[in-house]
Amino acid sequence: MRERYETARGIIEALMRADPENPRYHSALGIVYAGLGLKEAAIREGERALELKDLKGEMLKGIGRIEDLARVYVMTGEYEKALDTLEYLLCQPGTLSPALLRIHPDWKPLHGHPRFKALIAE
Repeated sequence: MRERYETARGIIEALMRADPENPRYHSALGIVYAGLGLKEAAIREGERALELKDLKGEMLKGIGRIEDLARVYVMTGEYEKALDTLEYLLCQPGTLSPALLRIHPDWKPLHGHPRFKALIAE
């Protein structure tokens, strides 16, 4: 799996050189860094994506960046931050739902957490 993350890292970093203000690239790089175990860099890139997003102009893409940051938080063990983010996301228009949280493997590390159990029970 590490090889795949390294490959993705090279591709995304090259794309960022051409378009350094693209929030999707920062978001994707955050996920890649999390997969590589680079916690601080992962969170920094995920948060940078939120700084660059335009929720008014691209609502669903903006929500996607927030969801990506929640993934970074899960991947880096920042479960409380992930849950805060998921609670926010469930109150916004988008594709995330308690049903999806129950079945999607990205959220599996949260399954035993009482706050997560409350989120998916709603």
